[in-house]
Amino acid sequence: MKEPSIGTKLVVASGFFMSAGALYWLVASPPRPRELLFRIGYVSAVFCAVAVLSFCWAAFVADLALKRGWSPRTCIKAGAPLCILVLVWGFADSRFWLLVPLVGLINVVAGFFARRIAYPNLTDEEAAAPEPPLSLFQK
Repeated sequence: MKEPSIGTKLVVASGFFMSAGALYWLVASPPRPRELLFRIGYVSAVFCAVAVLSFCWAAFVADLALKRGWSPRTCIKAGAPLCILVLVWGFADSRFWLLVPLVGLINVVAGFFARRIAYPNLTDEEAAAPEPPLSLFQK
């Protein structure tokens, strides 16, 4: 993966903050829908905001992983900081307990996207393979 331009970094950062703002707005003021179609639309909007938030976070983590030489297994754990943020957010205000079930989804999706962006040629089996054992002698 080549070094992203400043324009790409700005687009990813703005996407992250806009989707976080949209998710906050959707959860902070949930409507009281009565119709099934309206409820489906609301849930779809929440999932869309979570997906964009996860993808933008994964793009940031993938760039960081390539700069620092992280392994693909480390990239799979990219969603952990977002999970901690959502859990703290849920404990801070009871309205945000709706997001807590999405913590696992955020973790899995962000880790998958980060690994696919940073290491696109690896298969899932190669990325999840255990690290080689440490050796006392160099080969």
